Amino acid sequence: MNRYRASEISQYASLFTGSFENKVELKDLIQISNDEDVKILFDSYDSSFEGLSVCHKGKFFIHIDTDSVIEPSKDRGKFTVAHELGHCLIEEHRIGLLSETLEPHISNYILGDNGSKVKSQIELEADQFASSLLMPQKLFEEATKEFKDSFSFDTLLFLSEYFETSLLATILRFAETGPKPVFFTFNRNGNVKWYKDGSSFPDRAFKFNVHGSVPKSTLIHDVFQNGLSHIGEIRKVDRDDWFYVNDDDHGSYELYEQCYHLTTYDLIVSMLWFEK
Repeated sequence: MNRYRASEISQYASLFTGSFENKVELKDLIQISNDEDVKILFDSYDSSFEGLSVCHKGKFFIHIDTDSVIEPSKDRGKFTVAHELGHCLIEEHRIGLLSETLEPHISNYILGDNGSKVKSQIELEADQFASSLLMPQKLFEEATKEFKDSFSFDTLLFLSEYFETSLLATILRFAETGPKPVFFTFNRNGNVKWYKDGSSFPDRAFKFNVHGSVPKSTLIHDVFQNGLSHIGEIRKVDRDDWFYVNDDDHGSYELYEQCYHLTTYDLIVSMLWFEK
């Protein structure tokens, strides 16, 4: 999904959260669904799926499987509900369900690239809607302010806990709308599985290939070479080890790297960011 489409969906999601002054709770999602005439049904479906959106006789229904989503008010449950709301509220999805040109399909909570499947465009769009709905830009920016001068993975962990969203969802939302120019690689067994560049991170060619080895002389390389003892360390790194650099808008800044073990996905995340 390109950035224009992601921005378009985020702006649409903001229409439903513009008056919110606090983090979005499950009750808020239910209120949105009621206001938009979407019925949410929590019931047992024997772990057949986590969420399912359907349109029957012009009415929209979201089915949430309580066998898979045991705590709908927590991060995973809220994201599933918000994701399904995306299918019912994003105009193209809604029209597709209404006209039966978009087949109802099950959703399972796999955010990002799981290493074996490529998500469809409509699933990526529903993920985008969910992240924007659960972490409204205004509230997200306000919550981040206190970390303006002391940024690290602790910032993202705080935001994840505050908004009750998964760390991965929070990472992707921060890349999109956070105040720091950030760059993330998601790595396993010494290889880069996928990456996410922040919207304010300068465009530049990087010295790695997806599914190829992590760059040498980097912190993530040391993590894989020397075990997890380097997890949590913040290190100043040479941008030339990561990127091909010519003209550099951030020439007066230092580049820092920190790694975190994302155990849910068995990934080591490397985060790069600039500091004065």
